[in-house]
Amino acid sequence: MAWENKGDNLIELNSNKANKPIIIYQFIDPFCDHCWQLELIIKKLALEYGNFFIVRPIISLNSSFRNTTIKENICFLKHNLGLAIKAAELQGNKTGRQFLSKIQEGYFIYNNDFFNEEILMEYAELTDLDLDEFANDIFSNSAKKAFQTDLKLIKEMHIKEFPSLVFSSKHNERHNLKVTGLADYNAYVQLIYKLLNKIPKRQKKPPIHLFLKEQGLLSLENIAFIYDWPHEDTKKRLNELKLKGLIKELTISSQKYWTY
Repeated sequence: MAWENKGDNLIELNSNKANKPIIIYQFIDPFCDHCWQLELIIKKLALEYGNFFIVRPIISLNSSFRNTTIKENICFLKHNLGLAIKAAELQGNKTGRQFLSKIQEGYFIYNNDFFNEEILMEYAELTDLDLDEFANDIFSNSAKKAFQTDLKLIKEMHIKEFPSLVFSSKHNERHNLKVTGLADYNAYVQLIYKLLNKIPKRQKKPPIHLFLKEQGLLSLENIAFIYDWPHEDTKKRLNELKLKGLIKELTISSQKYWTY
């Protein structure tokens, strides 16, 4: 994936989905710890090799919420969450994934497990969704059909564990490579190499402050992993950007995060 800076915005170049030879089916339960860890790996893969693939999240909502504050019917709540995620995707794959990421961020970082309509609309606004369209789509036939399609794919691809990734070649639909559970980053890279039948050049990563603008909250350890920098070097770079007023550090539930 190539990038261009335009003012304070990050413009993605050469992102035509039709030209990307690989589809990654990302089978996740948004409230599964390992699925949350996988999201960081997906972010890094997209930065380094995103010009070769698109990601299609496939949603299951089977895990239990970790807090006990919910008084509503859990099955009803999870069903509505699934519809909300699919409704966001109707406005584009990128915004849909950003909306899903906001839900996970709210759960894992802010410890919020009460996803009522007001909170979902807040996340929709943060991801620049058309709010009227989103509100109408949540209970539309299109969102219901998309959610049912996800559940159907889970059965068809025999997914028994979350997360799982299925790497599929657009040029050979029978050539699918499945990774069950959470694997090492390089294992996923090798699958991309195998499907491409070559070792592609890694793309140049964008400046940290622009990446944070796109991604929201990341810890120092997250950033060090994504940029392949030593811990102390990462800390120094972040503090330099902080002094320039480009990023800031937040403390949430005793954990430190960096954001634009």
